[in-house]
Amino acid sequence: MSPRWGGAVLVTVLGGVLLVAAILFAALFGVTLETLAARSAARAALESAALQGALSQAATELVLAGAGAPDSPRVLGPWPHLRVDGATGAVTVVVTPVGPGDVVELEARLAGSARVAPARLVLALTPEPRPLWRP
Repeated sequence: MSPRWGGAVLVTVLGGVLLVAAILFAALFGVTLETLAARSAARAALESAALQGALSQAATELVLAGAGAPDSPRVLGPWPHLRVDGATGAVTVVVTPVGPGDVVELEARLAGSARVAPARLVLALTPEPRPLWRP
């Protein structure tokens, strides 16, 4: 075997190793991205459920208090004993009077997370509670 053939074999073997390494890297990278996407989707579902639960709890507290709409914005929550919390922090609801009569806007926010959009609900408290707007 001449020295020229020995170099060609070495280049071929190294090229094959490089090709296998690139395929393995791509496969592992794809699995990592899928895992991160699944975790993100699960976290978003938990946070959305926590925000909706906080809106329901705040509406129930307002109705049971029977005092009508507050004069100024006030904060309700958090409710850790009811397990109404997000994956990253407590949920609070700001109650703001809007419009005529006993109409309030409820805005639930997850503390410590600026990336999660707040959940909103406009609620008429009298004569009986009913949602007027919910995105």
